[in-house]
Amino acid sequence: MVRQIFRWYAQEGTTLHSVVRNVNGSEWKTRTGREAWSPSTVLRILRCEWYIGRAYYNRTKSTRTDGKVSRPTPRPRAEWIEVAVPPLIEEPLFQLVQRRIQENRRFARRRLKHEGVYLLKGLLKCGLCGGAYVGHGKTSPRNAGGEHIYHYYSCSKRTSPFPDGIRGRCPNDRLRAAGVNEAVWTTVRDLLLDSDAFAGELAAWVEQQTTTPSDQDDRIRKAEARLQELNRQRDRLTDAYQAGALALDPFRTRVQALEDHRAAAQLALAELTAEHLEVELVRSHALSVQEMISALAPKLLDADFDTQQTILRLLVERVVVHGQSLEIHLALPVSSHSHLTPKDPPLRLLPQPSFPLPPLRCGRTLREGGG
Repeated sequence: MVRQIFRWYAQEGTTLHSVVRNVNGSEWKTRTGREAWSPSTVLRILRCEWYIGRAYYNRTKSTRTDGKVSRPTPRPRAEWIEVAVPPLIEEPLFQLVQRRIQENRRFARRRLKHEGVYLLKGLLKCGLCGGAYVGHGKTSPRNAGGEHIYHYYSCSKRTSPFPDGIRGRCPNDRLRAAGVNEAVWTTVRDLLLDSDAFAGELAAWVEQQTTTPSDQDDRIRKAEARLQELNRQRDRLTDAYQAGALALDPFRTRVQALEDHRAAAQLALAELTAEHLEVELVRSHALSVQEMISALAPKLLDADFDTQQTILRLLVERVVVHGQSLEIHLALPVSSHSHLTPKDPPLRLLPQPSFPLPPLRCGRTLREGGG
């Protein structure tokens, strides 16, 4: 049951409530014998580290005052004591689920009061304080009667002051939502439609990420030869000891020295091999991104709000606000489950690193009074 719950939630686009529906539609009952599962129970299962072999005690503490014991309070995580238990879930799957929980919380629709308005929800970051930009509305009366709602993005540290009460509110600009939405979407859309420009950006990124020494292959060969020679030396020492030509104490001393050299050689070879594999990984990601962009191109010109938002969340890591200037940071690799391409690739359970492209500058004016 636990394994199935994790596999359900790991599929991108799956929500907690859809997993709860699946569980309630099964024959599984809760620990108390109930047939109805609650979202909080399923979420506790998804967050529980017991299933990857890590249990903890000493997590809470109680104090005694006037002969009464207080309610247990959480201890700092540094004070927890870890105990190994048999795992049920693989570590990569567990970590993928934790990232999915954070993503779903970040983009949850229940936190969005005005759907179809805040296109960049979860993507805007303040360039002054590092806080998130949030959407909010301001109601103004119309001359002909009635009211009009103006939608804005503002730094969360502007709408509410810092908790220490000393630094006050963030001074970064408040921006009209419509203007920012249009500026970011058209910039990303035009870049994707201009295949030559995007290919140039992608090629520059690949070159930046794959700068390796020209003698990389020769260094790998030398590291492999060094390790093989140390292995032969260890074998010769073992043969000498077994033949009685070397006493136990000298054998132990020389073997220990050889093992230290072997460990260093193995580490050096692993580092060189990792650099080589990273280069191949970057080139592979660049190729897959080009293929996906080609598949998305027909949807760009007439994309509705949901399609625009999906594409931006696939391709944009963050949009940094500096006053009236925006920096759009594209992220690679993009998600492997876009719901927009004709055929989705298989689910990847291994964590994928993020490789930001150089930021794209938006030159559009984004004053509060403009659209």
